[in-house]
Amino acid sequence: MLRNIEEIHAINRKMSRRLDEVMASEDLNRELSAALIWFVDLIEAPYSNYCRTHVPHLDNWPEIINNTRLQNILTVSVGTEQPKY
Repeated sequence: MLRNIEEIHAINRKMSRRLDEVMASEDLNRELSAALIWFVDLIEAPYSNYCRTHVPHLDNWPEIINNTRLQNILTVSVGTEQPKY
């Protein structure tokens, strides 16, 4: 699941760079339309993979909640206290 998020993030960075190029364009409307079509085509596979592998409410699984080592790692990486269940 995290690999899919990394892929989506990378594509979003590409879109951001592409929008910067569009803003410098003479024909803004045409370039923006082309960029959006490009983005939709590019993002379809990563989002489909994410949706296929996404596990809803994973953080509510007893195996996750009761794993104190994992809770400590999450607290450190997120920088906030994880909710107590």
